[in-house]
Amino acid sequence: RPTMQEVQKHPYFWSAERKIFFLQNVSEELGKERKAFTPIWEELSIEGPGLIGHSMGWGAKLDAVVFDALCSHRNYDTSQVTDLLRCIRNFSNHFREYSPQVLELTKAPEGIFHYFFEDRFPALYLRVYELARKHWGHRKNSRPFSDTKSVVVCLFVAIEREVINEWVVHEQRRSTRKN
Repeated sequence: RPTMQEVQKHPYFWSAERKIFFLQNVSEELGKERKAFTPIWEELSIEGPGLIGHSMGWGAKLDAVVFDALCSHRNYDTSQVTDLLRCIRNFSNHFREYSPQVLELTKAPEGIFHYFFEDRFPALYLRVYELARKHWGHRKNSRPFSDTKSVVVCLFVAIEREVINEWVVHEQRRSTRKN
């Protein structure tokens, strides 16, 4: 049976910032696989309607102002989960470029825009995590985000060593800023 500390390391309990970081990296990995319709692409395509939760596509679940702003720089296929992940990634990398109205609607100035997407797509994050673990957990460059004492907390993600190092540096800067 896992300890409380181990359970707290499960992705369900990750900070909003760490969840966004994870989704960004999954989006990057999917971008590398775009030309080869891999098993994770196939599963995301099949499960897409359930994860998106709207017959009109994921764009219908966003405020019109936010959707228009997100699509002003890139066209997205709102029926595809992979494009939703790319949209979240692009937003998190470029949110400072959006209008004050978009930032207010998404709560981006407070750094909590993850909740904007999580509220609209509640099943997305954990299902993407499960699929990344299933399809990429065996990769040589995959790294656990926490202890592997329990299956519950064995967290494999599809990111390379450089990205892990980036996260460590990011966390160090974050903790330095807090102190």
